[in-house]
Amino acid sequence: RPRIRAQTITCIANLRQLENVKQQWGLEHQKEGPDVPTMAELKPYFRFPIGCPINGVYTINALSNIATCSIAGHSLD
Repeated sequence: RPRIRAQTITCIANLRQLENVKQQWGLEHQKEGPDVPTMAELKPYFRFPIGCPINGVYTINALSNIATCSIAGHSLD
């Protein structure tokens, strides 16, 4: 159980980082709400690759929507 909690916390931290990077990308490229960056466009902003520790799939979504993980319970509030 503690391992599952740690994995959930790590995934949520990754989603927060993804959101921050996504917003930075939007500011630097004069993008707005409906624009959706690709992971390739965001890659230069990361020091190392991010991903869900239990192999969930991240969906970046538009700037106006938060990034999500395919694993239930792995989400930003």
